[in-house]
Formats: sequence, structure tokens, C-alpha cells
Amino acid sequence: MIILMCFIAIFIHVSSSECNKRTPTWEEKLRRDIPNYILHPNQQCVNSTVAIHFNLRYYTFDEKTQEFYIYSYMMLKWFDDSLKWNPKDYGGIDRTTVRTAMIWTPKIIQMDDDSDIFISLHNFYTSSCMVYHDGTVTCIPEMRHSGECQSRMKDWPYDTHICQIKFVEKDVRITRNGTTGISTKDAKESAGWNIILSAYTESDEKPDEITLTFVIKRAADGLAAIFVIPLIVIAALNITAILIDIDNILRVHVLVFCLISCVNFVTENYPKFGSDVPKILIFLRTSFFLSALSIFFTYIFKNLRKKTNPPPS
Repeated sequence: MIILMCFIAIFIHVSSSECNKRTPTWEEKLRRDIPNYILHPNQQCVNSTVAIHFNLRYYTFDEKTQEFYIYSYMMLKWFDDSLKWNPKDYGGIDRTTVRTAMIWTPKIIQMDDDSDIFISLHNFYTSSCMVYHDGTVTCIPEMRHSGECQSRMKDWPYDTHICQIKFVEKDVRITRNGTTGISTKDAKESAGWNIILSAYTESDEKPDEITLTFVIKRAADGLAAIFVIPLIVIAALNITAILIDIDNILRVHVLVFCLISCVNFVTENYPKFGSDVPKILIFLRTSFFLSALSIFFTYIFKNLRKKTNPPPS
């Protein structure tokens, strides 16, 4: 029994030794020969240009903070001469996947205009890149960014907001990948908001900076049914009540109804953020004062009619 156990142990040891001595595959040999950025941290793509394209997947807008958030695939492409190889030397392999921590990657960061702070949001160490034999490198990390918006609340509930997100890369030049630099056709629409315009702009004076601009508009169908149409009806009733005879009690009832409706609308969910006063609130204020003045003059004229003394000659 002891002899059998010794034989089995020797067989396992010999088998494991043979496995450890196996010939590495072409893929393993290629990855071993690719320069390691961790061992050579000073390695950098000199005079390289990084092409970038944003494929928007989802977006949201926070009215309270006036912040616009985008979730997108950021497609990056650049050339690195140190990553070139001859496919004939590696069994015909012309591309391979490499962890981003093992190669040089552009350090694109978001810029905050208000505080002049550079917010590093592009941590590629949890993703991989595709490296081609001619030195082309492509990475498509999924990222989340945010930017402040300029509000235009005068046209509420048909208001629009202009939102910008700026990026900078101090070491290399940034350019657009594709004709537009940004794509929103596959983006999932946010609840209550639609992107009506998106733009990717580069600065001639600062080639290391890019700006994403979004113009978003509120989906106002629901709010129009709740606020706009009823206010138009109230204004029409106000005008109709003025045409009714002063002695007709219906005139006062209609005007009081319009006055109470205006007060009730003020307590509804009107915008509480932004420096601009919505035109709809000015319209509501005008309707309120028109109803109040109409009631006041109705009683004045009604009392004048009741006077029996003839006016002095």
C-alpha cells in the first residue's frame, strides 16, 4: 500500500512538471513582449493625437441643482509606436486585448469652470483596450459625466436649457473620432426631457480642450394640459363675464370663480428654481387682477344704477 501511494505521488509530480514546461501560446508570448507601462511609467505617446467620440446611452436633468448627467460609451483611439509588432512573428495574430493598466492611456479629465478644478473621472484601470499590430489602440469605457446648465424659465413649461461639459488632456491633442464627435440617436429618452441639439466643439486656441453642448427641452404635453389650457379658459371666462350685464348675478359668479381659480393655480407646482419669471405666471397675475378689478367695478356700477336722485344739471 505504501509503495502504491509513493508511485502515485511520483506520477503526479512528474505530470505537473510536464504541464509547467508547456510551450506558451502565441497570444501569451505577444502579451509578454508588449511593453509594460507599470514597469516603464515614463513611457508616453509623444506628439500623439487622441480621437474621441461619445455615444450617448442615457441622460438625466436635475432641476433643483441645474445639473445635467450623461451616461455614454467614450470611444478613444490613438497610435502608440511602442506597441507595434509583426504578425508573422506571433502566428499571424494582428490584434490582442490588453488591460489598460499595462499600457499608456490618455488622462482625459473633466474641467469645472466655476472652481477651476480638474475632476478626474476617467479611470481606465477597470477596463481593457484593443491593440492592433500597427500600434492602433482603441478603448470604449462606459463613463458618467455631469455639467451645469443655463436655464431659460421664461418660457415654462416650454423651457429649454443649455448644458455644457468640458474636458481637457494636457499631454496630447484631442480631436473628434468621426464626423460629429457625439451621437445621441441611441440614447434612451429621459423622463420629461428631450435633447433637441447636441454639439462637439474643439478650441483652436486650446487644442487640448473639447466641449460638449446639449440643448434640452421639457416635454410639456402633460403640463400644458394641467396649467396652460385651464389658464386660457379662465382668461376667456374673464372676458365673457365682462360682457354680461351688471345686474345679472351670473357676472359676479363667473368673476369670483375666475378669482378663486387664479389663487388655486398659484399654490400648484409652478417652477421654484431659476432667476427668470415664467411668462405664464405674469399671465396668471394679470388674470387675477382683471377678475378682482371686474368684481370691484361691478359693485360700483351696480350701486350707481340704484341711485334715484337725478344728477345735477
